[in-house]
Amino acid sequence: MTFWLVLAILTAAVALAVLVPLARSPKVSPDERNDEAVFRAQLEEIQKDLERGVIAPDMAEAAKIEVSRRLLAAHKQNQGDHQSAPSKMRMRIVQLTAVVLVPLAALGMYLQYGSPEIPDQPRAERLAETAGQADLEVLIARTEDHLKENPNDGQGWAVIAPVYMRTSQFDKARRAYAQALSQFPENLDFMVGWAEASIFANEGQVSDEVEKVLRRINLAKPEMLQPYYYLAMAMGQKGQINEALAAWNALLKTADQNAPWVDAAKAQRDELIARGAVISGEAEAIPALGQPAGPSAEEVEAAAEMSAEDRNEMINQMVVQLDERLNEQGGSVSEWGRLIQARIILGEQVEAAKAVARAKQNLKDDAAALEQINQLAASLNLSPAE
Repeated sequence: MTFWLVLAILTAAVALAVLVPLARSPKVSPDERNDEAVFRAQLEEIQKDLERGVIAPDMAEAAKIEVSRRLLAAHKQNQGDHQSAPSKMRMRIVQLTAVVLVPLAALGMYLQYGSPEIPDQPRAERLAETAGQADLEVLIARTEDHLKENPNDGQGWAVIAPVYMRTSQFDKARRAYAQALSQFPENLDFMVGWAEASIFANEGQVSDEVEKVLRRINLAKPEMLQPYYYLAMAMGQKGQINEALAAWNALLKTADQNAPWVDAAKAQRDELIARGAVISGEAEAIPALGQPAGPSAEEVEAAAEMSAEDRNEMINQMVVQLDERLNEQGGSVSEWGRLIQARIILGEQVEAAKAVARAKQNLKDDAAALEQINQLAASLNLSPAE
């Protein structure tokens, strides 16, 4: 209620500040026969009101401008066709507009676009909200302008490439890293940036060209982790399930568990496990060991819908049951292969090595089976445990 009362008072004050000077009768001598005297008198009255403090300076200035404009018009009129001064009807229209129509229009606009219930939003806070984005856009624009004039500035391309990555402009980032590499062809950080930008620009797919660059980085700087991550992705995408799982487990084993990429790596590893590629005995998982029976398609689909903890628990139970059965009853080379690779999936290298040793003992009379177990152990970098 207080808000609307204040608003009404302010509206009335503004209207009166404009109308009072216009409505006041001018002091003119009887022999004055044109409107110029009227407006001169009004200018004098406005000045007096200003000196007495009746109206505000800005309102007085606005009124003087308006009266001066009318004075000039009257002067031209008297010099020309001697048209009559504005009629009383026109003055009434002006007064009606100032008193009624303008406040109503302002009120309508406020009700449409404003709200007194919304709390204040200081200018500093509003500027702070957009400052970061504005600064980033300015940075990009300035750097792009600089690079247009200096296309061989490798450092400039290296500066803007990560910014493009941050703003999800992956194709631009790839081209920027390529430009940087044209000036610094042996910079491994730029190579990793180019590979990463290329993968994102290709919707997460690791191309053969990118894989070659990643392997080159891996050989040059084995302690750099990013190549291992994307190479593991490449293996999974090519269907090299065992190699991919071994790569993920090796990477996660040495990683800082608080690193931001660890959860993504675990999710990709769990996705491979959920597919049941090894445990279900798919041909691409263990090509040398045949296709032993595994979980049904419905069971694999159900596993994919489980949480990571439930899925891992289910897999652990299956592996334990298979291990116990083979330990008590023995089994085929395919079943031993499934057990060995399942241990690798779970990151149990020692248990996998023990399984190799038991498999060799169980299959010692089958030369062909022993050869397959040896090949599998070599591919997984396992040595038989005592």
